[in-house]
Amino acid sequence: MTLTTILWIIWGVILIIGSARNEKKNTHTPLKSTKNWLFTAGAIFMLMYAILWYVQDNSSIFFIFLEGFVLIACILMMLDTDDSFDVRFLGSLWLVLIATSLAISMSTDTLRFISGLIAIALGYTFKPCTLRRDAALTIGSILIVIFSFIGDNRIFFWINIFFAFFSAFYRMKHAIEKK
Repeated sequence: MTLTTILWIIWGVILIIGSARNEKKNTHTPLKSTKNWLFTAGAIFMLMYAILWYVQDNSSIFFIFLEGFVLIACILMMLDTDDSFDVRFLGSLWLVLIATSLAISMSTDTLRFISGLIAIALGYTFKPCTLRRDAALTIGSILIVIFSFIGDNRIFFWINIFFAFFSAFYRMKHAIEKK
């Protein structure tokens, strides 16, 4: 088993545990949220994976940019920046990533992946226990599921199926609690 595979497995397990974890409504400080720490740890492992994959297999450096984007979202999440700032800032980065993707002639399917990542990144940064956060995480992971299915990447597909399931579950749970 290679180091890239080990990093991939660690990232997948952290992401599934993080998505399955219920957020506590009284967690006002993002730094005190176990779920946020799991998302951040997952982003760090995924960035390490992307860098190692690039170095060992000469993969696209664009994947490193995408994973760096997710880590930036985690930093914004932990800093508890205002949601409107997060939308403007991450939306600007999203446009840069789309333009870069089109410039280096990546497939239009990659746009689905990038859009899924922006939704997940926004979901990370939105306030916990909100419909907005759960919806963004659900939509983003569904877009990545579709991308992974078309690209025949079964590991990424199944990890994001679990992520989509738990995000949708908490979206429904929080909607019911609000009534």
